[in-house]
Formats: sequence, C-alpha cells, structure tokens
Amino acid sequence: MAIDLAPVTQTIKSQRRTRYIEIQIPYGNLPTLRAHREIVNLDVAGVVLSKGDAKAIERSMAKVILESFTLKSGVVVTINQISEGLAGLIDRWETEDMAPKV
Repeated sequence: MAIDLAPVTQTIKSQRRTRYIEIQIPYGNLPTLRAHREIVNLDVAGVVLSKGDAKAIERSMAKVILESFTLKSGVVVTINQISEGLAGLIDRWETEDMAPKV
C-alpha cells in the first residue's frame, strides 16, 4: 500500500509506503505493531529515482485490537483477526520447517 504525495516536479511522483512491519510480542507484555515507512521518488515511467526513510508508525495492540479495515474485496477485518491469522500461519510454517525432509 502507498499514499501518493504531491508531485515534487512535473516529472517526479513521490509515494509514502510501508517498507516492512514488525510485530513485537515480548513474553508477559502487550504486543506492539511497528510499520517502517519510506518515501519513494519515481519518474514518469515508474523508475525509482530515490528512496528515503520516513517516520515509523507504532501502536500498542491493546489500543487497536478492535480497529477494523475494509479490504478492496469489501471484506471487513479487525487487527485481532489479522493477528490470529498470522499466528496460525506462523505455527503451521514452523511445523512445516521442522518436519523431516524427504
């Protein structure tokens, strides 16, 4: 996902996008979500001219657990549902990775 910014010139388009996301789950403490953002400058053909770090966005799961978002498909999901889905996938991937290779 990206947010288009006002053009710097007629030939450059800037986008603010998420570079990567961390979910920190310290044992015995509340999880935290942190999204590391960047600004990408593109020419009219979409070629990357430059990149730069933007401010990281951080939220405690306790504050956003019930927030919802509507996907492009029209499906509404909560942070809790996304978290549950990721946890299930990660458990499955670990089991797959630990399975004996044949």
